[in-house]
Formats: sequence, structure tokens, C-alpha cells
Amino acid sequence: MKCRQCGHINEEGARFCEKCGQPLIEESRPIKPKKKHHFKWLIPFLLILIVAVGGGIALVMTRSPQSKDYTMLLDEADRYLVGMEYAQAEASYLEAIQIDKKQTMPYERLTELYLTQEDYPKAQEILQRALSNVEDESTFNETYTYVRYMNEEILADNGQVHQGKYDASYAYQNEIPTTSYVEDVKGLMTSDIRDYDKDGQTELLAVSLDESGSTLTLVLTMYEYQEDSVVLSDQQRLGTVLGGDDAEQVGLYLKDVNGTPYIYGFIEKEMNFASQGTQANHFVFTYDGSQFVSYLEMSTTEPFIADENAVASFEQAAALLENIGLYASASQTYDTAGQTFGIVQADGADETLLTIQGKRANQDVGYTTGISLEACGKVQYRLVVYMETPEKTAEALYQPVLDAYHHALSSQEASINPLILNEQTTGLLAGEKPEDLFYHLLDIDENGVEELFIAKSDGTIVDVWTYDGVDLRSLELQGQLLSDKSIRCQTAENRYTFYTLADDGYEICTKRELKAEDGSYYSRENSSQWMSIGQTDYESQLSDEQCLSVQWTSIVNDYVAKTQAPTYNKADILNELEALETQTEEMTSSAMSTIEMISTSKEATELWEAEMNQIITLLKQSMNETQSAAFDHEQAEWEIEKEEIASEASSEYEGGSLSGVALSSARLEETRKRTYELYNRLQ
Repeated sequence: MKCRQCGHINEEGARFCEKCGQPLIEESRPIKPKKKHHFKWLIPFLLILIVAVGGGIALVMTRSPQSKDYTMLLDEADRYLVGMEYAQAEASYLEAIQIDKKQTMPYERLTELYLTQEDYPKAQEILQRALSNVEDESTFNETYTYVRYMNEEILADNGQVHQGKYDASYAYQNEIPTTSYVEDVKGLMTSDIRDYDKDGQTELLAVSLDESGSTLTLVLTMYEYQEDSVVLSDQQRLGTVLGGDDAEQVGLYLKDVNGTPYIYGFIEKEMNFASQGTQANHFVFTYDGSQFVSYLEMSTTEPFIADENAVASFEQAAALLENIGLYASASQTYDTAGQTFGIVQADGADETLLTIQGKRANQDVGYTTGISLEACGKVQYRLVVYMETPEKTAEALYQPVLDAYHHALSSQEASINPLILNEQTTGLLAGEKPEDLFYHLLDIDENGVEELFIAKSDGTIVDVWTYDGVDLRSLELQGQLLSDKSIRCQTAENRYTFYTLADDGYEICTKRELKAEDGSYYSRENSSQWMSIGQTDYESQLSDEQCLSVQWTSIVNDYVAKTQAPTYNKADILNELEALETQTEEMTSSAMSTIEMISTSKEATELWEAEMNQIITLLKQSMNETQSAAFDHEQAEWEIEKEEIASEASSEYEGGSLSGVALSSARLEETRKRTYELYNRLQ
């Protein structure tokens, strides 16, 4: 199986690429409705009507089914893109281009998609097609020139660094185990094209890994567009990464403030063997048209000596951070005087350019004189240059974790070790084995990928999992703040629990509870004694807009429902749809009068609705209560949209004899399309 990320050929059945660690997905194209013209019988009938009224309704044919299909495909592709279902989005955009190759929007969206995936050859190819087909080439000239430059110059000369997992080994330096740097990796990591200096013309920001001797340095390079060519404007070296430490965290982000893009982030390196402590570089840059301008640059160390000068410098840094909307970092800097200073992704970033997380595999071994290199193990790094979800739902993504929990709950062991994949401590007590645990999926960090929360029946969260673009990871291992928002759980009638994720990421959360009973209101934190509060305070805390509500799903019951769900053959359902296509064709072609046309369309619509409802029943067999409720809402929204489209089709004939025909025909066509759309969701 070929990896879509790096092109490596893996063994059939492999789940992850053995070279770059990217999840491997077998691509499958969705089944689209066959483009049969059920209503071609309208043409002779319309001609009769036109002759009868002297051409008075010659405009009845002004609607273009082709343009309607184009719009539908574009909307569908946009939804896929927002949902990070990249393969489906790509297929829909390409199909839209086949329908109307002169429209710019599909090319723009595909370019954005390919650049997000760091797939520069595909980006150049689609831009070349755009330049050949669209009327206004200026829309794509700059972007095409930049992408071609990256392919022909930057990648050709320096190579490309793909996201994935990397290892660095230890070697003795002055008899002390010291980490080397990751080998055989350098080149372009990610890029961004936008107007950085507000001059009306875009610039190219390239983020690269530069090999300098035995070290690797993270470098920013800004390029300018000049007369169909690309010129290097300035470079900024940020610091060494992917080696030389026992643990490492790197974040590089973008934030737009009043039209000015700010490039900001941090490089934090922990040294346990060579020197006890942590060193970190924090930076914020802008670009003025000729060079990078430093807005903030600070280096910190731990342990931290908080003398007056140091405290003053951190207060100044906090004020600068606050000025550009990095409020959480500013507050943290004020409160801690730099002892835990850092800039985090959840702090208002518009875009993540890259993240790196490195940790020594053998954390239990501390430094002792004469320690062997084998005992030190290796430092394992995870590089994420963009966030891509596998081609599956979030629930399917986390299914191995849910299966592990179900197995633990149903085992004969006296106690449960829920963290089969995670060795850290959770909210479960030693020896505790509840009858059931509960889960919920919630995008707490608002990056487009939901996190998995595991809780006990009283709402106590015991585990949190996330997907980092490379692999599933427990929040215990994440080492980063996911969000400054709280999670609100209703644990009983008039009783609520609120969780706020801990700043350091190594405690899952702190807990605050509210309850109302017998006309009185109470609050407590971390299971302390209940304190009486006023009704206004109670209602204010309960309605806090920063709180995200959670509804839990039983792991045991959900597992039983999934395993006992009836099986079906998707090919058989496709055969049913094809038979229904033929039946609809025969029904509609036999109608002659307007009454027959309307009646026939209604009968055919009922047949498609029946088929659609059967598919919905199959889809719901694999849904939990929350997902089922969300689907019901989606289906209700579709019903409204269908009626709006049908009404619009009818209104074009302004109550004439064809108004009812257009109404019933549009309802049939929308129902048919929806049936195929739901069919494509079947596993």
C-alpha cells in the first residue's frame, strides 16, 4: 500500500507507514447518482405548451441542471474540507471542474487543500490547469510562481521534511550521555502564502530544517514575488530542534491582528542528563516588506531566579503579548513571573504551522554516574506539520481505545487498568473496577478533531485522548494545554460538574460542582465541603458561555449495540438503487399530462423516501444517542433545504401550469440525491 504522505510502498494491510508513521487509508470514491435524465419527457410537452401560448413561457427552460450540479458539488466539497475529509473534498472539487472548468473557486480550494497537505506537485498541477482554463489568470499567477519555485528550487535543492515519528540516540560527551540530533532529515517543513507586509501582494513564508554540522536548526525564510520570479528577502534562525535534549516541545503559529500577521511560538528543551533544567526561546515576529521585525524575543531557564530585573522583563513581555491578543499567555506570564512562561496554541492562534513533541522513551531511568547508553534509551519525537484526520469518523478513530476499555470492564480481573495504551495515572482509584464507563467526543481545542473523554457514572473524567495528526495520544502524554474552556457535565437532576483542563497537561483537570436542592444553591471545588451560594451566582456559573456541555454514552451498551447490529451487503443496496433508477425512468416517461407528471413524481419520491429510510435505519445502528440526535437534526435541516429548492424551482413559473410539475420534480431529484449521499456513508 502506497503512503499518500511520503510515497513509501508498505505491505498490504499495514495501518501506518513504516517510513513516516502516517496512517494508511484505502481510498474509495463515493458512489454518485447516475446522471439519468428522468425528466426528458418534459421537453416535448414544453414545446406543445410554447406553441399553445405563442412562446409566452419560453423562459421555462432557463434553469440549468448542470449549474445546479456544480453548485451542489461545490457545497459538498466545502463541507468535506471543513470536516477535514480531504479525499472526499478533492474528488468533489475535481468533479466540479469537469462540469465547469472556467470557474475559479474549485481551483482555489484544491490549491488550499494541497498546500495544507504539503503536496506541492499536486498544487502546481492544479494551478497549471487553472491558468489554462480560467479567464482571469492574474488570480493564480503569484501562487503558481511560488509553488513552482518550491518544487523546482527549494525541494529540488534541499528536500522535504514530512510529519511523522523520529528517533535520536544517546552518545557520551565528556562521559555524560547526550542526545544526538535526528539523522537524514532536512529541508522544507511547511509553508504559507499571504500578504505579510500589507502591500497588496502576497509573500511566501517557508519553514525549513537546516543542517548545520551535527545540529538541526529551525529557520524562517520570506520570499517576495517580482515580475513572475521569486526573490529571497530575509531569513530568521529560531533555534535547534529534533535533538540535543531529553525532552522537547516546539510550537510555531500564526495570528492576524488588525490585518498584520504575527509569527510566534517557542522552542523548549529539557536536559536531565547533561544539565538539570529547562531552556526555552520564545519569539514573536512580523515582516515589514524587507526583513523580519522582532516584536518579542526572550530566553528563559528553569530553575528561575526571580530578581527585580527579571520580573520587570516578564511584566513587559506580558504587556506585549496582551497587546496582540495572546491573553492567556500574558496572564500566565504576569502570574508566574516567567517560571512557566510559554506561548501555547490554544491562546488565540489562527493557524498552526508546526508542532514538535519529544520525550525520552525510558522515563523511569534517571541520571547516575556510569549509566549505559542502552539504559538511557532514545528520545522519540513527533513532528506535525498539518492536521489530517484519517478517512473515518472520530468514533471509529478512537475505537481501539473504546475496545480496550470494554475488554477491561468485561474481563475477569478484580480491578481495572483502563490505560492499556497509557501508563500514566488517571482518575480511577487503585483496584477500582466500575460496572461501566462512559465516553463523549468533543473538540475541546477547536482544531477540527474531536477529543475522546472517558468518565465514571458520576461524571468524573478518568481519561482524555486526542489525535495529534500522527497517532492517538493520551492527554497524560500530550504535555500541552488543550483549552482554556471548561467542560460542563450534568451528573444528576439539578447537579453539575465542571472540569477545567490543567495548565501543565499532566493533571487531567480540576473539578468544580454546582447543585440545587430544596430551593438552596451550593458550590464546591475538588470535592471539598459544599458552600452555600445565591441563585444569581448559581445561574451565572451554570450558563457560562465558556462551558461546553457533555452528554455521556455507555461504553458497555454501545459496544453491545455495535456488535449485535445486523449486517448488510452494500453491493445489494447499490443494486436496489439501480433498480429504482430504472423504475423511476419507466414511471416518469409514461406521464403525459401535468396531472400525471405531478402524480408520477410524487409516487417516485415516495419510493426513494422508503429506500432512504432503510439506509437511515442501517446508519443509525452504528450511532450512539448523541450521534443519532445530531443526525436527526441534520435530516431536519435537509428537509427544510429540499423544500426551499423545490419552492425556488416552482416560483420560476409564477403559478403557471408548470409550477406544480417543477415543485414535485425538484422534490424527487433532491430526495434521490440525498439517498445516494447517505448510501455513501454506509461502511
